Amino acid sequence: MPKRKRRRDVTTTPTAEAQPTSAPVDPAVALFAQRHQEDLDRQKAEQRAAAERRKREAEHQRLIAEKDGAVAKVKELRRRDRVPPGAAAEADAAYKAALAALIEFETGAPPPWAATDAPPPEPDPEPDVP
Repeated sequence: MPKRKRRRDVTTTPTAEAQPTSAPVDPAVALFAQRHQEDLDRQKAEQRAAAERRKREAEHQRLIAEKDGAVAKVKELRRRDRVPPGAAAEADAAYKAALAALIEFETGAPPPWAATDAPPPEPDPEPDVP
């Protein structure tokens, strides 16, 4: 026959008031516990700081890679003889935006030449050649 689940009687469990008071804590043990907790807190703070440094370094590397990709695109377009209309302007705008983001990340302020709210320039429509 399967065993039945028995509920514990709520009235028989000891409450906080009914539990005996604990013995006084030795001051040396209390000091050890306090210093141990402070050491754990210091280690956690160091780990958080290291994680933040790694995060900032990863973001910096991402911005550098983005800028380098934009530079490569601009150089590639400049080497071509035939460039689609507006492609050079788009590549140049992408490079300037990537460079501005990198400078802002490194210095904390956007460069004065960076347009903050201006949209990128629209490419000129291709003229109709009869």
